Amino acid sequence: REAELKHGRLAMLAALGWPVAEELNGPISKAMGMQSTLVGGLDPSILNGGLEAISPIYWGGVFMFGAITEIYASKMKSRAGFRATMAALGAEDITGIDIDGDGQVGSPKMLAMDMSYMPGDLGFDPLGLY
Repeated sequence: REAELKHGRLAMLAALGWPVAEELNGPISKAMGMQSTLVGGLDPSILNGGLEAISPIYWGGVFMFGAITEIYASKMKSRAGFRATMAALGAEDITGIDIDGDGQVGSPKMLAMDMSYMPGDLGFDPLGLY
């Protein structure tokens, strides 16, 4: 469920961001005194070409933003996480080691989800909708 929410949010951002970027790129570039990155009136992409004009620093920033968001989400206390998933798959039974830190070897206690936890809730709601 968590992955479905992430993919849905990304798809919504892309569906809105692509046409908005094509419309606003020219005026914003002109206002900032920069050259437009549009290729024949279209956003740079694998299909349209023009990705070589995008700065590697931008791609590094995109990667870092995504990595920081994922690290933050994975550190939330309510999530089962990788260790509990490995324990649920039987790694504790095979090794005899308490992998997930729940104080027992075997089926993890951490997978019993806290009822106040909502998948995809990162605590970021600037408009106060929730």
